[in-house]
Amino acid sequence: MTMMSTSKKQNPWLVLSTMFILLVLVDLDYTAVSIALVAISKDVESDLNKLQWLISGYVLAWSAFVVAAGRLSDIYGKRKMLLLGVWGFLISSALCGLAQSDNLLIFARGLQGLSGALFVPPIYALVFASFPENKRGFAIGILGVGVGIGLALGPPFSGFILEHFSWRWIFLVNVPLCLLVILKTYLFVDKSMDRGTDEKLHMLTTFLLFAGLILMMVALNQSEVWGFSDPGLWCLLGAGTVALILFERISARLKSPLIPRKLYKRGAFLVCCTGYGLLQFLFSLILILFTLYVQNVKDFSPQEAGILFLPMTVLMGLFSPFGGKLCDLVDVRWPVCAGLICSLIGFCLSYGFNEQTSQAQIVSAFVFYGLGLGLGLPSFNAVMLKTVPESMLSTASGVFTMIACFGCTAGTVISTSLLVGLSDNIFLKKAQTLSESTQHILKNIFAEAHWSFEKFPRETLTVQEASSLLKETFSEAFSVLMGLGIFISILAILLCWNKLKNISSQE
Repeated sequence: MTMMSTSKKQNPWLVLSTMFILLVLVDLDYTAVSIALVAISKDVESDLNKLQWLISGYVLAWSAFVVAAGRLSDIYGKRKMLLLGVWGFLISSALCGLAQSDNLLIFARGLQGLSGALFVPPIYALVFASFPENKRGFAIGILGVGVGIGLALGPPFSGFILEHFSWRWIFLVNVPLCLLVILKTYLFVDKSMDRGTDEKLHMLTTFLLFAGLILMMVALNQSEVWGFSDPGLWCLLGAGTVALILFERISARLKSPLIPRKLYKRGAFLVCCTGYGLLQFLFSLILILFTLYVQNVKDFSPQEAGILFLPMTVLMGLFSPFGGKLCDLVDVRWPVCAGLICSLIGFCLSYGFNEQTSQAQIVSAFVFYGLGLGLGLPSFNAVMLKTVPESMLSTASGVFTMIACFGCTAGTVISTSLLVGLSDNIFLKKAQTLSESTQHILKNIFAEAHWSFEKFPRETLTVQEASSLLKETFSEAFSVLMGLGIFISILAILLCWNKLKNISSQE
């Protein structure tokens, strides 16, 4: 599709400001909810294994649909798809804010993810088309700042809302902001961007990709609850695998497949996607585990937890505009691996965290996480653009985003599943002298996002003793998962350093 020239009727800076708000909004919603899990669990009375779908369901719906959404925006018009996505985000945010049950809340979050998938692909194309050629690079860089700001503001924003209002306002505040974006889009984005192409979206392969990813992740999430001997688990895994195999087989016979086969042959692109997916996995690991650690083990309030996350999120925001720029100045492996090494240091510092860990130690780990993510995430984005020709950028970006979101979802699901599974084994060793009924009660308390001892019987243990037992259990499981973070960081460093060699622009 030929890129359209800048319209004389629109002010490119007003278009940029509109898209900037959207990117801040969608990324803020991702990081803000992680802090709110404990507060939400108190209100809707749901356990951690189910509530983690507020994060993973949001990202999974986004990742499973974003490739098809990019193609839809090309076919039916970028402005039209953006507006449809923002309306969907508005409605789903209102549903989240009004939901009285965990099932409705999770459904609405999934709808938010689908809506985000619709409006994110057109954002960059609309800004690109609105600016003259000599200012496009700067404009795209500003969008990167929006992503960093959204991620940075999420935890402190969530902490402020939880301290002074209800968790529901984390979602309800999206409604007026979405209305502002819709109004600005109607006023300032040229209607010519509604023009599409005569191409057709292949519905069967789109459905197969979406269904395959959803089934695989649901199975992964339920593995800890059902156990690997459960036939239902293997049915889901089998169905997901079959759907993805059929997607590949049918796509191979299409002239214009959803994911061009040429991408599979570009080794540097595949390595870049793998490294980026691993870094997103680590990011989700950090968000989930530290949110539970600082609120349940360290007993911080939501607002204190949000403030504690600031060193990481602010550094992410500050370094996001520069991480990718470094890839134009030096060998791309240096900024990419520097980000991964900083993340590795963060996981090493976090190993062994427990109830006695000082706030300064936690902040030091967050500093390295922030440096690592601020350098690594935009660097991977920049490298990805260098690994494919210009004619494949839109599709490659969709695949890149899909894998990144899948990494986020896998990190969320695996971290919660492993945390519960590891903690069960550790707890049983520590609680051998307790009665089965007391063990059962304590295990149920541990499984909640927020530990409440209001109904705990005090015949055998005091509340303080019970709390200490759970904190010790969590801390040991936490350290094992930090060890997983160390292993994945080293794996990603070795992979990227050895494979991302001699990358030139659009090779």
